[in-house]
Amino acid sequence: MSLKFFHILFVIASTLLMAMFAMWSWREYRQTHAAEDLALGIIAIVAGLALLVYGRWFLQKIKNARLA
Repeated sequence: MSLKFFHILFVIASTLLMAMFAMWSWREYRQTHAAEDLALGIIAIVAGLALLVYGRWFLQKIKNARLA
């Protein structure tokens, strides 16, 4: 397994984990109405979006560098 493939796989897994964590935080917030759960959900959404942007940037970088 190449380092590039592992990196892409790790970014995808991290993005999916952020999405699952955001859903879990939202569910907890609906039950408890705790501000901490809402804040964690928002942070997870922002982190997931940042990972998507980073993943797209990385794929473009390796495509343009002819490493893929």
